[in-house]
Amino acid sequence: MAGRVEFDVLPNTTIYAAGGVSRYREDFVSSSHRIIDASGAAQATLAIQPQQIQGFSGEIGLRSEFDTGPVGHQFNVSVARALNENYRGGFAPASIILPGTYPTNIYAPVYLPDGSVDTSGFPRSDNLPLFANLLATSVAVSDTLSFADDRFQLTLGGRYQEMRSESFNTRPDRGPIGTSTYLYEGGRFSPGIAASVGITDNFSVYGNYVEGLTEGLIAPAAATNSGEMFPPCR
Repeated sequence: MAGRVEFDVLPNTTIYAAGGVSRYREDFVSSSHRIIDASGAAQATLAIQPQQIQGFSGEIGLRSEFDTGPVGHQFNVSVARALNENYRGGFAPASIILPGTYPTNIYAPVYLPDGSVDTSGFPRSDNLPLFANLLATSVAVSDTLSFADDRFQLTLGGRYQEMRSESFNTRPDRGPIGTSTYLYEGGRFSPGIAASVGITDNFSVYGNYVEGLTEGLIAPAAATNSGEMFPPCR
């Protein structure tokens, strides 16, 4: 579900806000196969992994069009935040009663009869502990400059983004549920530039350069700087 509102504070200046939420759940019994020989014979093993993924996002901003002498401007500034959460686990796999490994063939699959798996006591996706989350916050600014009756356009901009990623233990056989097992926090500025040249009314040449961010590395336990968080990678 998503929504957006805009309000013109001046003829050429608009403020806007947008937001959205999403939720995805899955409950299933899956099988993995270990192929034994070239004929396709295999051993099938059943497993479950219910999970829920939900996200929340929001953005507020301002855009404006104005001229400075012969140069036109399309200016935009915005602040955005997004949170993604993954819920899974909450049980020890050995505690789930499933049929044992059974023979099959990848070219002629063997299917278990209906009712072979009693799912009545299985964990459900609507009642699971938090496994991981990612929070991203950004501030972006851009200005598209237009020259020669918009024949030539140059966009300059950039975004400062902070990210926080954390994972938690969700298996009771590995310690208390909810214990943090991974944490990364970092931020960085990433620039962007684009240019467009109108050769004719119906033909343009353009190019752009942008940078994305991913989590940086964390020094391993054996390193002299163990636990040090490096800046996000561009």
